[in-house]
Amino acid sequence: MLEQPEFGRRLRQLRLQQGKTQADLTGPGMSATYLSRLESGGRPPTPRAVGYLAERLGVPVASFEQPPASDLGDVLATLYTLSGSERDAELRVMLQGALAEPGTTDQQTRWQALAHLARLHGALGDYAEERDTLGELHRLSDALARPALQVHTLIRLARSLRHLGDAAKARDLVWEALRLCEQHHLQVPAADTARSRLLLATTEAELGNLAEAARLSGEVCHTLPRTDGALAAESFWVAATVQTRLGQYTRAAELLRHALAALDSHEDLTLWMRLRLAAASLALQTVPPRVEEA
Repeated sequence: MLEQPEFGRRLRQLRLQQGKTQADLTGPGMSATYLSRLESGGRPPTPRAVGYLAERLGVPVASFEQPPASDLGDVLATLYTLSGSERDAELRVMLQGALAEPGTTDQQTRWQALAHLARLHGALGDYAEERDTLGELHRLSDALARPALQVHTLIRLARSLRHLGDAAKARDLVWEALRLCEQHHLQVPAADTARSRLLLATTEAELGNLAEAARLSGEVCHTLPRTDGALAAESFWVAATVQTRLGQYTRAAELLRHALAALDSHEDLTLWMRLRLAAASLALQTVPPRVEEA
């Protein structure tokens, strides 16, 4: 039988291979606290505990005699078998633990793991952690010298930096991503290109370059492949925000009406609600305020 901490790593590996959470293994013969300490290496396994876990996992007891391999790939596979925001915190801990373990994991797999970890940080509201993880992902993308990965990372890092208030750095990263796309003739989805230019427009607006922001957002709106859906709603909203900063309230209200008409609440409820809050805010900014509409 494996000793700790190898036993805990092997237990976690077997659990992840089946897409199970710790809660799936707890029961009359195994408390959540004891299972957690087994996996972390804090408690030695007893023959009874090993037999119980083997039964719950549907594996022979001898499975716990094999040393664990690098389980980063197993954690990544688990991301596709587990869903639900309530599991994001557990998945984040799993990824952080697997990334911290020494091993021979290839750099491509590590890139995928960091990309997922950054997404989980953002989903859990830890935006500084998201930024730091994306920074590591950026360095790895450069080391891999894969332009498509570099562009993907630059755009995500730019969004994170803008969210944290660093509009100037965010703008520079988006321009770098667009230059890489052009230099390497990358086939980037039209929606991604449009959202990149929208991000540029918002950063230019925040930096006070309203004319450039109006030009960029206007270009996106005029080149939309369709005038409905989330992309169209975001485009009209960004353009409306820029027009509001320019004091063009009538034009801003017109663009927001297009944005409201473009999106159904079933497609993106959060965006649908934010658009209505933006429209209400604009209605209160006009002179005289349109209170009933707000």
